[in-house]
Amino acid sequence: MRNYKFRLYPNKIVGIELNRQLDLRRWTYNSLLEELNEAKETEIKLKRNDTQKLLVRLKEEKPELKSVYSKALQMVNQQLWNNIHALAGRKKKGYPRGSSGQFTF
Repeated sequence: MRNYKFRLYPNKIVGIELNRQLDLRRWTYNSLLEELNEAKETEIKLKRNDTQKLLVRLKEEKPELKSVYSKALQMVNQQLWNNIHALAGRKKKGYPRGSSGQFTF
């Protein structure tokens, strides 16, 4: 697979919209992570498909999410699970040492 990098020089209006989209994706990531942490406290096991289904509810809670492409929100969910699995793999190897992070999976 090839990757290409392009430098963007957006005008002010496009820059504002890009920042708004990033904020919505950040909010989605944090909301899904919060749902996972709450589920863990109540000893409910959530899987990737479960959090995928939560995206529909999040769109109802925050109507601004309807302006974000659905595939972009699905990628947020994918990134969340990739980060969780990477952290779990590092913890099996004994990393991070001395960390007092909240989410332990």
